Amino acid sequence: MKFKLNLLSAGLLLSSLAAPFSCFANEEAAAKKSESEQLPKVLYVTHEPGKYHDYVGQREAFEEIAQTQAWETTILSKDHDELLEYFEANEDFAKGYDVVIYNICMAKTENTTAAYNVMKQTKEHGVNAFLIHCALHSFWPTFDPKVATDVDRKQLVKKGLGGALVSPRIIKEWEEKHPDKEFPVWGDFCGCASVKHGNKVKVNVTKLIDHEAAQGVKDKYKIGKSELYLTYYQLESASVILHGVDKQKKSAPVLWEMPVNDAKMMAYSLGHYTAEWKAPDFRSVFTNSVNYLAKKN
Repeated sequence: MKFKLNLLSAGLLLSSLAAPFSCFANEEAAAKKSESEQLPKVLYVTHEPGKYHDYVGQREAFEEIAQTQAWETTILSKDHDELLEYFEANEDFAKGYDVVIYNICMAKTENTTAAYNVMKQTKEHGVNAFLIHCALHSFWPTFDPKVATDVDRKQLVKKGLGGALVSPRIIKEWEEKHPDKEFPVWGDFCGCASVKHGNKVKVNVTKLIDHEAAQGVKDKYKIGKSELYLTYYQLESASVILHGVDKQKKSAPVLWEMPVNDAKMMAYSLGHYTAEWKAPDFRSVFTNSVNYLAKKN
């Protein structure tokens, strides 16, 4: 496993004097290079410290998980606004990775260019995406009518494949900047769009289908305390693997998969608390999902 922090690699530079007739060093280096090329290349994206979530603690929990796996890992972490600007300025930030993991919370931002570029990594570059918890509650203005306070609801424009309703002002601004590009509906990219959550209570999780991401996880298990993300709309192509019902009888998908062009998107809506990240069931689902997404076709 290799870690690269903030897209900067602490590279190890080896230099040696070649002995006559000795090719063992070169053979060993070639073998290591070949092995490295086969390792899953994982990009973990977050912003620290986090306002509603402990993204520092969760990043540290991710690093612990990654240490048990043969992942070549890069961590992209900035503060909230800097990361948003980074998304806007970089169209190819995940290109070349097998999996990009988003553990972010950018709910009310109207930066549609940032949303488009995040989606582009999967839709155009074929990088499989794994959305964690509040990543689902990001870029709301691209699909949630609640944030369209500047217009009457009758003026909202329907976009995408699901139930996205968007302010005409936001659509106009997008079309002026990007007349040749499709409007980025984040809810459609998520598969199961969400704009609200239940209370922080116990959640019962049930496995609905057999899937590599749920291997080793009980068919039914309980989480002591979490935050269940409720579904606003769901695309037919989203296949639910785990389903949750909280103590107050609210019900919603917990883990699902969806094809995105030639790539895959998976979402895991749990993980509000850092303590969840340290629980065996969460870690199993997380690890299995990344390994599944990292498989070479």
